[in-house]
Amino acid sequence: MLRRSIVPIFLVVALAGARGAIDLTPTPHETTCEGFTFKELLFKDGKRQILYQLPNKWTYRAGGDGVHLIPPQTGFAEALIQGASLAKPQPFDEKSIEIAKQQFLGSLPPGSHLVGPVKEEQNPVPLGGNPTYEFFVTYQLMGETFLRSTLFTNQADTQLTFRLTARKNEFEALHRTFRASMLTWQWTDQSPLVPKDESVMASAPAPKVSSARN
Repeated sequence: MLRRSIVPIFLVVALAGARGAIDLTPTPHETTCEGFTFKELLFKDGKRQILYQLPNKWTYRAGGDGVHLIPPQTGFAEALIQGASLAKPQPFDEKSIEIAKQQFLGSLPPGSHLVGPVKEEQNPVPLGGNPTYEFFVTYQLMGETFLRSTLFTNQADTQLTFRLTARKNEFEALHRTFRASMLTWQWTDQSPLVPKDESVMASAPAPKVSSARN
């Protein structure tokens, strides 16, 4: 049976009320381009906004623990985006990576049995110009075999995590889709909320996009 992490989780989830951290309260938004409509979520980061494009046909719900993303036509698959406030910017050094690993293992459901070692990948997805680190593990629960991955990134005063859980036979395709959606995560210096009429949008100035928060 999986031993629950004994490392204190000192990072407090920061959603709507934490001072200075990214506010992951989602605001739905749609962008129309060349006849195609893309569903996006907007988040607040001080005076700036974050745009995130949902994977095609995925739905979402906001919860007290983060933003849940649900793929279509799957039984137990779910993604979760969370934010935790940081007292100060923290680099990904050996110590912080080990803490993140223990946090990752501590997130597994009670009663889980690990199947194989924890796999790690450094900088799989660029995000805001800051390093990312992703962990993978296979586990069994109630006769089912699942995979879980969590990508960590420290963005100034917030640690963001992107977690995906799915049955083993569904995980690879869903993970590929979820990882691709992370590439749409971007900061803008002005509100993208413009009229949906394509003729108006065509004449509207494009929002300024900053590649990093620092």
